[in-house]
Amino acid sequence: MYTRSIKFLLFTITCLVMGCNPDEPADAVTSADIIGSVNLYDEGTNQLANDSVLVTIEGSNPLKSTITAADGSFVLSGISFGTYTISFARSGFGTYKRVGVLHSNTGGSTTINPSPSIGQVSSTTITGVVSNFSDKSALLAIETSPTPTSEVPRYIRVFFSKNANVSFYNYSKYTDVYKHPSNPANLELGIKALNNMGFNTGDTVFARVYGDSFWSNDYDNIATGKREFPNLNSTTVGAVYFVVP
Repeated sequence: MYTRSIKFLLFTITCLVMGCNPDEPADAVTSADIIGSVNLYDEGTNQLANDSVLVTIEGSNPLKSTITAADGSFVLSGISFGTYTISFARSGFGTYKRVGVLHSNTGGSTTINPSPSIGQVSSTTITGVVSNFSDKSALLAIETSPTPTSEVPRYIRVFFSKNANVSFYNYSKYTDVYKHPSNPANLELGIKALNNMGFNTGDTVFARVYGDSFWSNDYDNIATGKREFPNLNSTTVGAVYFVVP
């Protein structure tokens, strides 16, 4: 009893100094592991070995990080409860970030779910884009290098803006990743699709095309309010334009 009283007194003094809650048990759990796994792919859909991915809790001090095992699994040990951004990086792959991961005391580890699928940086360069438009749609004819085939397609993404300086960091709208099986790739955008992007009849719209990966590692950047596309190949041609029918 005497020993217990001394321990309680010491804990109470510590709480007064450190600002903790004296009603909270002295052995309260304040941390647990964050666990998960990753799946690595080439710039298409072929799965690769899942080892050697650096998994990091951004902004942690001291820095909390670990490396994935051969099967892609990882354990971030003893992480204080909170909400985190976790990054996944490996040479040759664009860094993917899982934003807003809630790590709370559930009586066990927090599992990153679903497991991230992470692709290699695109090797696809855009060598030519020609735009045409009619009274029903806009058409982009896109050529890439290497030349795609049905067995080894390339992947592309298009960014749009009313600003002639459109790019992957200066845009108002973007497409999903398109599979590009042969040169040229013909991307047709109807009036409804353009209207859904916020472009109206008579608007001059500029488009710029980039090579991307099937697993593009894209995520929302809270700081900029924009979508980030880590696997884009920045080698491309200038923007083209069309007038919305």
